[in-house]
Amino acid sequence: MIKDHSHLSRRHFVGASAGTLAATLAGCVGGGDNSAEFVTAFEGGRPPTEVHFNPWNASDYAQTYSIYWTQETLATHSDGSVSTDFFEDISVDGREVTIEFSDQWTFWNGNDITAEDYFIEAELWRYQDPEASPFEGHELVDDYTVKRIYKDEVSPVIAKSNAGLGTGAPKSVFREYYERYEDAGGESARQSVTEDLLQLTIDTEEFVEEGYGSSLFKIEDFNSSETLATKWEDHPWADETDLEQIRVLPNIESGTQVEQLEKSDKLDMTQYITESQRSEYPDNIENIYELSHYNCQKYMLNWNNEHLANRSVRRAIISAIDIPSIIDAATQTGMLASPTQVQTGIRETIEDQYLGEDFVDQLIEYPVEADEETAIAYMEDAGYSREDGEWISPDGNATDFTVITQSDVSQSQPTKVFTDHLNAFGLNAEMEAVGQDYYSRVQEWEFDIAWMWHVASQRVRAERGDGGRRPGLLLAGSGVGVRHRLDVARRAAVLAPHGVLLERLLRSPRRRRHQR
Repeated sequence: MIKDHSHLSRRHFVGASAGTLAATLAGCVGGGDNSAEFVTAFEGGRPPTEVHFNPWNASDYAQTYSIYWTQETLATHSDGSVSTDFFEDISVDGREVTIEFSDQWTFWNGNDITAEDYFIEAELWRYQDPEASPFEGHELVDDYTVKRIYKDEVSPVIAKSNAGLGTGAPKSVFREYYERYEDAGGESARQSVTEDLLQLTIDTEEFVEEGYGSSLFKIEDFNSSETLATKWEDHPWADETDLEQIRVLPNIESGTQVEQLEKSDKLDMTQYITESQRSEYPDNIENIYELSHYNCQKYMLNWNNEHLANRSVRRAIISAIDIPSIIDAATQTGMLASPTQVQTGIRETIEDQYLGEDFVDQLIEYPVEADEETAIAYMEDAGYSREDGEWISPDGNATDFTVITQSDVSQSQPTKVFTDHLNAFGLNAEMEAVGQDYYSRVQEWEFDIAWMWHVASQRVRAERGDGGRRPGLLLAGSGVGVRHRLDVARRAAVLAPHGVLLERLLRSPRRRRHQR
């Protein structure tokens, strides 16, 4: 049994949560004996009837939902190691990374998952902007071996942690786009392929009917309120679990429906309960641990805005806002968060390890609490003047920012505080809460400032503080926790309180192969 809690990724958490929906919902999509069924919900999820499975089309992409139904290929850990039960081997030699596949994996439709699936997925990412890509290219060595060639020598840790592809873009669907890229004669032709790729949708019905999934549990039925999946007998791990079916609920409308199920003891496994929430939940629901997972909430700045294109204005914004106040607004919604202390894009506890102390020492230390004096100095450096409390550009234009956020209260409430800070400083900003079209707006850059999150791991590359481009203003780091019912012996036996969460569904969890 693996007992190292630090070896738990968000993907493990979500993948295993899929294996935890249960008995009380048996009549919704199916029926029968629930003795081997689990019920859970996934955070921030939209109904399966409203999402699609093309990873390059950000509008309504099943970002979280897809994790349940595509086999994980590798996991990265906070100690810098990489583990895999999917690949036979990952090796790094200078600029080259060699990935060797096992021959035991297939999609639900029976098609073998091979090195070509990896090759096509990787090349589709590269071809969209080959000049900016860190990869020189990829080489299909044979059916079960692919090489990834970087433009420059790369750290083995970074190379291995970025090698996790292979199941998200079946070759039967996406090969034609690769071939079109290969035939494209110039940037204009390549852009035409990209535009078509970004418009492609694979809805859940097609995903299920065509068998594009590869996970241990295969979708049998779904509707707007839940998904029923049964154990897929052809999966390599099928003999290692007692669970026969799972039910997955989307946690929509700020989690209202799911929260009611949690508090009425209807879910087998869900998220962490904070001390302030403890009295609202049944006594038999207990936190089993906090995952060693970390993500960042941030605001992206669109440089197409004439004011945000000015570096000094961007620096003024981060100096004018009070990050602890924004975090307070977030934690009031139940989010586990703390103010970020650095602007590197990764957590401060590992920035020296992965960026190097010399590099980190060169970065500008931006204020965490509001520093209006510094913010004013930046605006004046940019040639702005404050007239009647409003900042005016050298061209005589007042600022006008549209700040978009998802409509969930955990995003909209802190964004309201962020926007208030900008207005109080004299930067005109209006918040807009967006529903299901949010990521479409983001993909099309239809905003001036946008809320966003990213996993703050070693894979996020930071730029120099003396002018390099930044992904946005980092505000918070939040951990993830798990809670589940402990009142039924059967469930306690299936969901042992240690180890990789997806493998909690297995009677005899295997040890993952660790790559260094």
